[in-house]
Amino acid sequence: MESKKSSLVTTCRLTIDLEKCLSCAACPPVCHTGALNLSSLLLEINKELCDNCSICIKVCPTGALLFSETTNFKPQG
Repeated sequence: MESKKSSLVTTCRLTIDLEKCLSCAACPPVCHTGALNLSSLLLEINKELCDNCSICIKVCPTGALLFSETTNFKPQG
């Protein structure tokens, strides 16, 4: 009988703290993938385009952008 193994996979995703975000538009111009858009005075992240380079985090004047981690089980085999 085969036993299936699983492993833990941790994923980092860029997130926005909406209480800190001033919609100042400092981050979209530095995003080389075009993942950040400011529309209707709300910052939006296209998570499919974001490559987690963290440049936007460095230019954010309020610290509203940060990475959040999630850990999930990924079955193997």
